[in-house]
Amino acid sequence: MDYASQAERDRSVRLARERQGVAQRGCLLPGWDELTEAEREMASLEARNWLRAAVLAGLGEPEPDREAGQ
Repeated sequence: MDYASQAERDRSVRLARERQGVAQRGCLLPGWDELTEAEREMASLEARNWLRAAVLAGLGEPEPDREAGQ
């Protein structure tokens, strides 16, 4: 699974965890702690793609490492 940096991975996991919490409260789906490691990784990759899309659309901030030119 490919992340541009550890910072991007951390942001992706944070977004995926919060998104799963929203799904748990709104749709009665399993919470983050109930997901398997594989499900968590897939959710994190999906979140990574959403974060990248948000930046490209001008809706989100670039990842800190990229903003610093690293």
